[in-house]
Amino acid sequence: MTYESFKDLMETAILPQHAANPGHFRLDGRSGGSNGAEAFRFRHSGKVWKVAFDTWYAPLELAYAEVDNAYDPFVEMPTEIRNGKSSGTRLKLRQGSENMFIYLIKRKQETVLSYR
Repeated sequence: MTYESFKDLMETAILPQHAANPGHFRLDGRSGGSNGAEAFRFRHSGKVWKVAFDTWYAPLELAYAEVDNAYDPFVEMPTEIRNGKSSGTRLKLRQGSENMFIYLIKRKQETVLSYR
C-alpha cells in the first residue's frame, strides 16, 4: 500500500503503531542491527518513497510536527557514495536525520511492485 502523503502515513500507520508500542524506538521494535526491508511507502513531491524498518520513530515524529505546521522538512539527497557513485536518492530532514531511512523508489520498482 502506498500512502498519499507523509502526513497520511504518520496518522494512519506510524503514530498508532508507536502508541501501541511505546517502549519501541524503531519501527521494527528491535534495539539494533540493520533492517533495511521496506516498512511503508508514501508519496511526496510527485514521487514514491519507502521507509525502512530500521527507521526510528523520533525523526519521523519530528518531520510530522513540521509537516503539520505546513512546512516541508525534507531535502532530497543522494545516498552514500561508494566507489565514486551514488546508488539512489534519499530523503533527509533539514535537521535531525540520524536513524531515518527513506529512499526513492525507482520507477521500475514502483511499477513492478504495484502489480502484486
